[in-house]
Amino acid sequence: MSVEMLNAIDLLVLGQSDAQVAEQVGVTRQTIGQWRHDSPRFLSELNRRRQGVWQAAHDRFRALMQKAIERIEVALDDGDGLAVARDLLNCCGLGTMPAPMGETDPEAVLYARALSQARRELGEPRSDVDELQAMLMGDYPRKLQTRVEELMRDLRAKYLDA
Repeated sequence: MSVEMLNAIDLLVLGQSDAQVAEQVGVTRQTIGQWRHDSPRFLSELNRRRQGVWQAAHDRFRALMQKAIERIEVALDDGDGLAVARDLLNCCGLGTMPAPMGETDPEAVLYARALSQARRELGEPRSDVDELQAMLMGDYPRKLQTRVEELMRDLRAKYLDA
């Protein structure tokens, strides 16, 4: 991965927009988008780093939990129950953003792409019943697996072996 890509990841993890990152790294905004879309290594590293930042923040939050509980008890005893209850519900996950998700392994990024493309090409079953019929009546699973393997070879050669 290039220095520009690593610098872009650093800035994206800090919450900067694609346009801000592009300007600071010295590439176009479209290049940042292209890296996100076309580089499994870039995307998996970005996901890994975001998850690490989230985990570090979560660890800090857990370390502060005892102090927070003591303050909540005092606030509830002082009669400020409604605001404290609302804040407590927010802290427990209601109304908060979910943890960042996404594959952190370039192979897994490519596999998801290959599977999606193979399903589009072969005509993905529209329901569980359709899928069961395809499995019983034909060789859809074998065709799907064969196509995924073909696509994975192409994607590995294009993105990981370069």
